[in-house]
Amino acid sequence: MDNYLENTFINIKRTKVDAMRKLKPLLLMLLLLFISGIMNAQDGSKESTVGEFMRSDQRSYVVIAVILTILAGIVLYLVRLGRRIGKMEREGQSGSRQ
Repeated sequence: MDNYLENTFINIKRTKVDAMRKLKPLLLMLLLLFISGIMNAQDGSKESTVGEFMRSDQRSYVVIAVILTILAGIVLYLVRLGRRIGKMEREGQSGSRQ
């Protein structure tokens, strides 16, 4: 056991800039993932039956809307969770100083 162990969590100060630095690679990865799906080269003369079926009733728009809604919900949840954690950290730091 270390007799000189100190609480290092009190000294950690997180800022919005630090959070954005961690969020940028994730957003870049998601952007590249979507771009790679869009840029997938396909032969235009050979139309798949699934593609024809999806475009026939414009169901692809519904699928895209559902996916975007789910992703927006996840992003909003993570932002709110980050704010709550930051608030709890600030309250914990101010309480330990008293």
